[in-house]
Amino acid sequence: MKKVLNIFTVTTLCLLLGGCGENIESEKPKVIEPIVADVVEDVDQDERINENLTKISDPKKVEELRQKLLEEEAFKKELELEDLQSRTFAERYKLGDTSIVFDLIETLNNGEYEDRKEAFKTLQSRYDAPKEYRIREKELQDAILSQINDDKFGYHAIQLAGIMRVNGFASLFEKEILKGESKNIGRLFYWLGTSGRGVEVLDFIDQKIKSNKLDKSFQRDVISGLKQFGRNGSKKIKEKVGQISLSIYNKKIVSSKEFEDLKNSRIGYGSADNILYCLYNYGDKKVVPIATNFLKKGVREEQSLIALIKLNGDSELNRLKEYLSDSVKFDYALSPAKVFHEAFKKQSEIPRLILEHLDKFKNNSIRRVDKVVETLIKMDETIWFTKLESIISSETLRDNLLNSYAILRNNPEEIAEALYLIGLIDTPIQSSIISEAKFHDRYFGKNAHIFNLLHSLFVLIILCNSFNLDKLLI
Repeated sequence: MKKVLNIFTVTTLCLLLGGCGENIESEKPKVIEPIVADVVEDVDQDERINENLTKISDPKKVEELRQKLLEEEAFKKELELEDLQSRTFAERYKLGDTSIVFDLIETLNNGEYEDRKEAFKTLQSRYDAPKEYRIREKELQDAILSQINDDKFGYHAIQLAGIMRVNGFASLFEKEILKGESKNIGRLFYWLGTSGRGVEVLDFIDQKIKSNKLDKSFQRDVISGLKQFGRNGSKKIKEKVGQISLSIYNKKIVSSKEFEDLKNSRIGYGSADNILYCLYNYGDKKVVPIATNFLKKGVREEQSLIALIKLNGDSELNRLKEYLSDSVKFDYALSPAKVFHEAFKKQSEIPRLILEHLDKFKNNSIRRVDKVVETLIKMDETIWFTKLESIISSETLRDNLLNSYAILRNNPEEIAEALYLIGLIDTPIQSSIISEAKFHDRYFGKNAHIFNLLHSLFVLIILCNSFNLDKLLI
């Protein structure tokens, strides 16, 4: 606009001068220096889109920014390279640098003691490992497996091969166990269990137990390994695990005190818990007296009752009812009630029994109410929340049940979708992350699945005591 105005001014001046020609015809025209006004070119102004974003259209500025970004990126890469080169060979490999594979192999085979130990431990997949981290090079795999019998590093090599599931580890571990010479048979057995193979190995261990020749230093790992075989093996292997576990129990390899100590304690990974797990999940009718005995002693009552339901069938209904009618034992009966309901299709009796007995108890805690709601959700019997008035006499209890249901019915899939729809995250959450959140064990108790999902997404939420979680989920 300024440019147009200046041109207009000069043009007008010329016209005025031209209009006076007759009066100055005889006069020598004066040379008038044209007035050149400063012409301000219009340039594209930076467009402010919002507080955090500005659109730059000036090509010169864009080029300057581009060069600056390229320089910063180059500097960043230079720093990253320096950082990578300052790390050990094992750390570099773990971060994806395969150019040092043969240097790493040399370290594993011939390095100084501390360097070798550090390399074996660093290569194990831990919290700081990239998700895609694997040991893929055959030369490196062979270097690891070749040292499982090394006097100093055999244990570390076994750990690394097992954790990373190095190609060929299962067949090699199986052979080493059957030789019976390794001082790390327990570790070999444990990691072989993760592969689910090895009937001959199970027979070998069974004979060791029956002949009282199982080295005490191997016992804890063997018992842990049985649990792995049961989880990952075929039906035949599961049955064998049940038999071996019964032999271990009868031989009192795990002492009575260890079982007694389980009373009123949280389920863990000790030998007593692992043996009970194997007995209850893979054992036969011979386990019934054991489960009955522990139930009477108050040891792992929930697991013992579930085992009896699986082994004895619907004849355990009366025992289940006894537990549901007892305010002290009620909580222990909820998971067994779910197992019974699913196994014998008692479509109405079990959910109604749970609610009726809950109504009879006074001062039910929120924790108990949540457990009841979780049980009905897992049973796929949420229709009972529409029938509460006909079963629950306490208005307060009805309200607590409905409030709990309003929160707990939000499953990880729904939460993930809500986070995306309301704009807290930019992209939909992958199903693999949701699956991980469902089985994560970082958080426990009420709403654990929600917090585990948020933790998997690296979302940090600080909740005050006065903060209502239901508001978070609206």
